[in-house]
Amino acid sequence: MSTETGIEPPEPRAWQGRHVSIVELRFLALFVPALFLVLVLLTAGYEWHSYSRASHHLKQRLGAVASNLSIIMAEPLYRRDRRQIRLLMASVIADDAVAAFAIYDMNGGLIDNFGVPQDEPAEWRMSQFVNFADQDGLRQAGRLEIAFTDRHLREQTLNRLGFAVLSVGVMLLAALVIVHVSYSRSIGRPIDDLRRAFGETRDGARGRVTWDSDDEIGDLMTAFNALQDREEKSLALLKQTQSDLERRVRERTHDLEQASTEALLANRAKTQFLAAMSHEFRTPLNATIGFASLLIEDADSISPERRSQYLEEIVRSGDILLSLLSKLLDYSELETGTLKITPEAVDPLVIVEAVIAGETGRAAQKAVHLDFQTALAGGNKIFVDGARYRQIVTNLLVNAIKYNRSDGRVFVSLDSVRDGWCRLTIRDTGEGISEAMHDKVFIPFDRLGREAGSIDGAGIGLALVKQLTIRMGGEIDFTSVVNEGSTFWVEFPFVSRASA
Repeated sequence: MSTETGIEPPEPRAWQGRHVSIVELRFLALFVPALFLVLVLLTAGYEWHSYSRASHHLKQRLGAVASNLSIIMAEPLYRRDRRQIRLLMASVIADDAVAAFAIYDMNGGLIDNFGVPQDEPAEWRMSQFVNFADQDGLRQAGRLEIAFTDRHLREQTLNRLGFAVLSVGVMLLAALVIVHVSYSRSIGRPIDDLRRAFGETRDGARGRVTWDSDDEIGDLMTAFNALQDREEKSLALLKQTQSDLERRVRERTHDLEQASTEALLANRAKTQFLAAMSHEFRTPLNATIGFASLLIEDADSISPERRSQYLEEIVRSGDILLSLLSKLLDYSELETGTLKITPEAVDPLVIVEAVIAGETGRAAQKAVHLDFQTALAGGNKIFVDGARYRQIVTNLLVNAIKYNRSDGRVFVSLDSVRDGWCRLTIRDTGEGISEAMHDKVFIPFDRLGREAGSIDGAGIGLALVKQLTIRMGGEIDFTSVVNEGSTFWVEFPFVSRASA
């Protein structure tokens, strides 16, 4: 494919990738042997210098050792104490530097020896007369010869040199790896990227090279990208009209599909809401109208006890309607963001005890036992809207009673957890919630398959509880097992944590 300038991009050659490796190998073939030779020569020179110094010190030590031995050996040699002489010789030959040692009497007769000192080079051999001092003056007791050797120095030097050469080899190997990685990143990679981009350009794409550097390679990449940009602008001008038309068609189609989907969802939500609310409103309204009609039609024949019972049912139905309407209004305000939340420091213990006292009658009607435990003392405060916190506690407790079995139990606890958080836990022994329904617990108007049951409800209480909890900075969660019951808990930070 030709470019604007009519220049055909170069064909990527199969050997180009290997060419980069050959360049690298040539560089390493020149650099590594030279560096290895320099390092080995430097190491050998240093070791030779160290050996020369150690040898010089050893020669100086030879005279000092011979002089000291002539003093130490004087008395044993004068008295011909062979046992003492052997002990002293044993201590001398224990030194690695001693190659040979011999002791002669004053007539030149050999008394004892270790090795032959005359076999060692003259520069490493020394002879010393042994004089014994007594009350009559100095007496010649004999003569000693001692020879040193530098074999141990040579061995140590060779060992160090071998280790140094091995270390240099290891360091060079590490250097090879580093050089290879550096070369691949700084030179090999941009060349590969450029080859790839040329290949994409040849196939009709607009390849780009991403390489940011201030050297010649960076300049080459920048020039290539600039060339690609100019050609891409030319193609963009040709395709602009077509692209705009296609975009407008897609946008219109998407808008129509989205509007249709939103209309279907809104209609479905309205239908579900009306179906749920019609049942929930119809039951208490029918009860209210029915008992009111009985009071009107049979006003003269109804006993006072029956009249009081009818009136209580009318009031109970009115309370149900009022509670349902309040929940709907609260949830609507939460959804629209208009619900007013007024946080303040409140004592959760006071509110929980008040709610439990208010629901004792409801629990007694269903023969449900309430059990409240707390480790909190009075005076602990949480930063919430007091009325909304009461609403949360009430909804959770009413649900625990309502969906419990007869003669069941509800356990309420209030504790401090998680380093400054107040947790309210309400556990019941009711029918529980199947695991398949756990994801729907907090969905509004979803009664978790209980629509046909005898227990009233709109399926909005738990959704309202969760929204209120989140709005006030708290957390809520639950666990539930079928036929064992459910446990719900809400947590809010104490005042010190909330204000921090």
